Amino acid sequence: MQNQIKLGPRSSPLSALFDAVATLYSAVTEERLLSDVSAFIERWIPVQHINILEFKKGLQPRLLITEGGGYDHDLNEYLSGLYLLDPYYDLYENQGRTGIFKLNLQDWNNYSSGDDYKRYWRLVKGNNEVAGLYEISEQHCIHVSFMIQSDESELVRDAMEFMRLLESNFRTLFRLHFYMSDHSATANESNRRHIHTAVSTVLNDFGKDILSERERDVVRLLLKGHSAKSIAKILDITAGTVSVHRTNIYQKLGVAGQGDLFSKFVANLTNLQ
Repeated sequence: MQNQIKLGPRSSPLSALFDAVATLYSAVTEERLLSDVSAFIERWIPVQHINILEFKKGLQPRLLITEGGGYDHDLNEYLSGLYLLDPYYDLYENQGRTGIFKLNLQDWNNYSSGDDYKRYWRLVKGNNEVAGLYEISEQHCIHVSFMIQSDESELVRDAMEFMRLLESNFRTLFRLHFYMSDHSATANESNRRHIHTAVSTVLNDFGKDILSERERDVVRLLLKGHSAKSIAKILDITAGTVSVHRTNIYQKLGVAGQGDLFSKFVANLTNLQ
């Protein structure tokens, strides 16, 4: 008996899945490859929405495909600078990691439990987001991200296995596509580099005239949603010291908590536009 794959409208043999993947290779040199990949994932996984973006080191991300709507469905806010706080972006840009990942709001034991922050991430991320980071070259990555409509742990687990099963195929497809076409070269990379530099400066200089260097280290991690325990581990200080820094940061910046801190940062990004 052939191995079965559970995702999709009914269980299907793995051979059917890979036959379907084979059809994607015919679109490698065509603009429709990215939309075909999006449709392919939606055929096998009950997704709420799906995004495909291009990450290049030192550049603003570029939206390639978005399907399904949802909060910030055209990713304007995300591309205007909030991508700097995206854990997936951080995995690639700052940690150099690629592969298949999952974020679940309830799993974020190391992140803030503040209501404002959780509400923001719930709007942006939903409850279960599965993503692939596919390396094209040393400085270039394709990011495929989708929200699963169900909170069923078995379905989320199956979606992760599905993406891992096809990881090498999708990576090869994207590499061939970007190598054989000038799809990437058509982007206005100079403008994207300028935007990235500008929004990165907002993050790096946030509170520069008021906060100490260590407080600015803490505030950047707070903006990314880290808890005192997580910040302590990253900066190699005690959680108590982090709490003191956090209190001083809130007082100096005149904010009531992490939600206000986040809003103040977003306001600074908005002033760039």
